[in-house]
Amino acid sequence: MNTKGQKPSNKLDNDTKHKICTNCIQYQVSDKPNKIANLGFRVIYTFVSWLWLGYGVTDGNAFFVSLGLFIVPLLIDYLSFIPQENTRKWMKVFEISICIGVLIFAYIGISGSINIINDGNNLVMIPTSNHLAFKGTNFKINISIVYYLLLIFVLCTGIDWIATPRTCENKYRESLKPSVERG
Repeated sequence: MNTKGQKPSNKLDNDTKHKICTNCIQYQVSDKPNKIANLGFRVIYTFVSWLWLGYGVTDGNAFFVSLGLFIVPLLIDYLSFIPQENTRKWMKVFEISICIGVLIFAYIGISGSINIINDGNNLVMIPTSNHLAFKGTNFKINISIVYYLLLIFVLCTGIDWIATPRTCENKYRESLKPSVERG
């Protein structure tokens, strides 16, 4: 209990966070990001990666390996930033959740529990009997549906880019604060 009779909070205040961050600067790299190390470039490379993911899909489970390689860099990106705005915090939770879901789906495919076969002119996913959960089930999902659903990641990276305030916007907002507080 503190002097006001309240339980102490486990949350760090902003000054403490700043001190911790400042003390950890010695562990950070001194490299400065260049022009392509930004969220706009992430939209471009996610779109290009999505296009490449659609090339050469064949029977078997190689698509799932490529899917895992497509999703892991995005997951690392989402885990490596801390948004300041509440909307972007919720977006981050959503993005991480769908990345983990797709990563689990890719693992199920890599493990051989789902396989891609050529069904006439269409590539479809079917369950195999390798996993207990899929024994006795029979479904076919066109791989094109899965491929086009992955466009959500291009959309999410675009929303991130648009929703993130730029340095000049932050400076402008800061310049408005004193006049708003006076007024």
